[in-house]
Amino acid sequence: KIKVVATVAAPANYVRYVLTDFKHIYRLNPSIIESEVLQQSGDIATVRTKVVGCAAYFCEELDRVEKVTILQSGDIYAEIIPELSQFVSGQTHWRIRQQGENSEVTYISEMEPDIYIPPVVGKFLIKKSIREGMLTSFRNLEKVSSILAAREWLVKDKTVVEAVSDSSCDNCVSKVDENSE
Repeated sequence: KIKVVATVAAPANYVRYVLTDFKHIYRLNPSIIESEVLQQSGDIATVRTKVVGCAAYFCEELDRVEKVTILQSGDIYAEIIPELSQFVSGQTHWRIRQQGENSEVTYISEMEPDIYIPPVVGKFLIKKSIREGMLTSFRNLEKVSSILAAREWLVKDKTVVEAVSDSSCDNCVSKVDENSE
């Protein structure tokens, strides 16, 4: 189980927007090498990601399919679909709260991969790798969210799931890509 609480220098609606931009979620962490939205309806999306997990010299590509729900509170909850993933189980909860001009972001996750992990790799190296990945993710989350906020680019406080399904936002995703490079 992993729990990280961090202050992100960006408004909560922008943080939430970046976390729900599933098509471009790879911007947060270089271990995410592919992402695609398989199905989407309202505040629920089925998202497939391919991640590369490395600890020391041991690396493994893992497919992960999650049912992601944006809760009424604005929190994001994701549950792994084991039969479509290389994980036995897993769930993640992102809690995002506005604090003045910043956001308090809490990440709680528990995942069990369905792969053999050599004893030489050990839990210590895996935990170290996950910790480093989370630091990178939070740094990138703050970077992308704060850039969008500075440019005041957001579609009426919508999540990406809502904005992409809104016909008035046909070019939103490409606009984000152009602005973030």
